[in-house]
This record gives sequence, C-alpha cells and structure tokens, in this order.
Amino acid sequence: MTDGQAPPPAFADDIEAVAPAGAVTARVSWHDRALSFVEVCLATGLLTQVLVAGAMIAAGVPMRRPDGSLSLLMVAVPTLVDTVVTAVLVVTFLRYRGERPRDVLLGRRPPRGEVVMGVGLVPVVFLTVALLGALVQALAPWLHDVPDNPLADLMKTPWSALVMGVVAVVGGGVREELQRGFILHRFGQHLGGRTLGLVVFSAMFGLGHAEVQGWDAAVYTGALGLIWGVVFLARGSIVAPMVSHAIFNAIQVAWQLATA
Repeated sequence: MTDGQAPPPAFADDIEAVAPAGAVTARVSWHDRALSFVEVCLATGLLTQVLVAGAMIAAGVPMRRPDGSLSLLMVAVPTLVDTVVTAVLVVTFLRYRGERPRDVLLGRRPPRGEVVMGVGLVPVVFLTVALLGALVQALAPWLHDVPDNPLADLMKTPWSALVMGVVAVVGGGVREELQRGFILHRFGQHLGGRTLGLVVFSAMFGLGHAEVQGWDAAVYTGALGLIWGVVFLARGSIVAPMVSHAIFNAIQVAWQLATA
C-alpha cells in the first residue's frame, strides 16, 4: 500500500462470498468476461482430450480393437492425462486472479462432514437414475438408441475393470467435479450467474455421454450433473459431490464386472 492510499475494505471478499446464486457484480469488464470464457473452455478438457487422443493415433495406437470395441488405452490415457491438466489449469487460473483454490473449491466447511454427506447422496443418485430410467422407458423409449453400453465391454476382466474403476473414480468423480466447481464459480463471477452456469454445464455434461452411451444416458447424466451442481452451490465445496460421484461410478464398474 502506498502513502495516502486507503486500504481496500476488509470485508470486500465476504460481500462477494455471500452474493446470492446467479448474482453478477456490476463491475464486470469485457476483459474479465473474455478471460473467464477462455478459462471455462479450457477447463472443460475438450481440447486436451482431442490433442492427447490425436497424438496417440499419430503414434499408431488404434482407437478400436480388432473386434470393433473401444480400446481401453484410448479411453483411459486421455481421461487420466486430462485430469492432471485440468487440475493444473484450474489452480493456475484461480491463483492468477488472486483467488485461493482451497477457498473456492473446498469452502470453509469441515471436510469430514462433506464426505459423510457425499456418501449419503449415493442412494439419492441411484434412485434418481432408476426413476428417470422408468420414465424414459414409459414415455420416450426411442431415447435408448445404444442397446449395449460400449464401455461395459471394457469391464469384463478384473484387470480391465480395475483400470476402468480408476478412470471412473479419478476421471469422473475427481475431474468432473473439479471442472463443475470451477466453471460454476466463473459463471457466478463474470458469465451470467451461477444458475445459468448450472444449466449450461449440466446440459454439456449430459450431451458429453450421448454419442458413446446414448441419449437416455445423456438424460441420466445431465440430471446427475444438476444434482451435484446444486449440492456444490449449496455447500460451497466440491467434496460431497466428488465423493458421491466417485462412489456411484465405482459401484457401476463393480456391477458391470459382476454381471459380465
């Protein structure tokens, strides 16, 4: 602080912290909006996965196995690499803006309570999928356009199921909730509000599963993304959604192996 210059209000950060969901400050500049938009695009991981997959293809790694099924290597490596890249990017983006990653992503609640809440959310998640599955089957059966989940073919042996379990927990539970927390945070600051961010990212989360797993899976995952996003906004922490998401994915992998 230079002489004659008044210090900033000590409670300035607290004012932003308690702003209602969807609120956007009036002092958002075009530079902030543009930079946040670029950060959000990079944090989605689309570019990273395309680059990694492209490099693997160029190196001669096939996208599919001889029987036409997905290659475990082509699923696991881009996802795990993108998890690391996403974590580095999110931390870098937050620190560049003078924000503490722990405050933004973990909040001030005791982690133990968030873990317990995440475990308690697991039955809610499975019930949501079951109810939506019944509704889709009754009202829009045409959404089930992929008869056999191609990812299930990657979980038929203990080794492949172990690899997919790591991918599902780390690439799904950890990476996707890290992305969700950061993206909702940036929407709340500069891109139209957290409510808009919740709708947009939930839709993207669902659509990201449509091509491989089908449109019914897009509906289920979009709804789950909405649930986990609401929990993050309510709790101010990615811990509970991350734990819930990771356990949900791990159970799905174990079920696929058991029924293979």
